[in-house]
Amino acid sequence: MKSFTALFQSPCIVRWIVIAGLTVVGCGKKEVDAVDLERSIRAVVPATVSQSDPVKQVADQAVAAIRDKNYEGGAVALEALRVSPNLSGDQLTAAQDAMAAYQKQLIDLADRGDANAKRALETMRTRSR
Repeated sequence: MKSFTALFQSPCIVRWIVIAGLTVVGCGKKEVDAVDLERSIRAVVPATVSQSDPVKQVADQAVAAIRDKNYEGGAVALEALRVSPNLSGDQLTAAQDAMAAYQKQLIDLADRGDANAKRALETMRTRSR
């Protein structure tokens, strides 16, 4: 049986360890998870609401901005959705949950150096005052 250090002397083993490590690091989320956020935003507006409903229009704007990686536009639209005066209690909770999830994802991106995410977070800070 080989000793622990002898295992790492084989170039093949070292290569596999490096490949596995890079795979794990490379598989981290690199952008906002638009699918999960869209699901959260859609929870705010029932499917039966007409296209002309102002709340539905703002929700659609938020989804479109997030899909287009327009993080500031998504932040502004989600904030507008969150402060909509005609939301029920459940809708307000869903809007706040979507905003919190979006902020968390933006913080993760900003921590990795994404300048667009940093600007979106700054926009959220200045608008919430």
